[in-house]
Amino acid sequence: MADILVTCPSCHGQITCDSAWAGQDVDCPLCNKTLTVPAKAGMGGAGQTNPLVPVPPKGPSKLALGGAQTPASSAGRNIPIRNLTQPVAKKKSPLAALLPVLGIVALLAAGGYFGWPYFQQWREKRASAGEVPGPDKSSPTNAVAPVTPAAITLPVVPATWTLDLAAAQVPQARANGMLSGTNFLVDTVRLEAAGASQVLRFIQGEPTAPEREIMVYLRLNPGETLASQNLNISKETRGTSVQMVTKRWKSGPRNTPRLQSYTFGYVLKLEMGSEANGNFPGKVYLALPDKEQSVLAGRFDLPSAAASSVSGAQPTAGGASLQQRELYRRRYGTNPPATR
Repeated sequence: MADILVTCPSCHGQITCDSAWAGQDVDCPLCNKTLTVPAKAGMGGAGQTNPLVPVPPKGPSKLALGGAQTPASSAGRNIPIRNLTQPVAKKKSPLAALLPVLGIVALLAAGGYFGWPYFQQWREKRASAGEVPGPDKSSPTNAVAPVTPAAITLPVVPATWTLDLAAAQVPQARANGMLSGTNFLVDTVRLEAAGASQVLRFIQGEPTAPEREIMVYLRLNPGETLASQNLNISKETRGTSVQMVTKRWKSGPRNTPRLQSYTFGYVLKLEMGSEANGNFPGKVYLALPDKEQSVLAGRFDLPSAAASSVSGAQPTAGGASLQQRELYRRRYGTNPPATR
């Protein structure tokens, strides 16, 4: 059969149906409105049927959109209805929400526990190099004046250990040597008052937390200063003319500093020159009678303000005085070590 193209008057959609439905009322598949299929030419008017054309069967019309015919669906076809109810959401455990937070806390704690020693070691190295401030450890309250780094422009020539005063030589080099079996390079020189004495400190590292240090306790006469002083002490020298010398060192970066003092048996040459460019140049040679053959030799600079501001006091007999021992206890929290 020929197809008839019908325009829906309601939605203006194009509908194709077979000619058997000519003059019949059908439902528009687009808008469900009722429309009448027009009759083709040569056929009866609306409502009239062609006796030569069989009556179309009852049931839904075979209508198609855009010229394609749509087969009629089977009557009584069961269409399954799916369960459209959303599944019930599962309840999350509170512990599951805390697990990521606990994991992060555990990682931070582990990193701090294992990384803190390395951070401390790094900080001590930086502090000894003067890049970051080191911890303030019992700096004496009666410090006179800090001293600039000692002759850092000079080369470093290794010192030679000897207990022969005549053979002891001060090289034209930066003050350096060996201290208890480890290299000793003087970074800073300080002059500080300590009771009846003045302490000349040769320091490697941060002054408030030295890695290694040699302290020479000087006893000057009233009115004297360290400027233009010359000392020559042999290992045989005894009595009040012998200055107490103390070495301070660490056997490891995390270990407590150790100290050892000497009141005889060592060799010391100390020479302070005249003022030049705001500094008093100095020369030092010190050899200690320890088994490691600790030695310090070289040149350094002491600011004139520090050298001239310290006046001498009456010397004390027999090594360290009571004032010196009390100062030692306040500074290091322990009694002075036994001298030798």
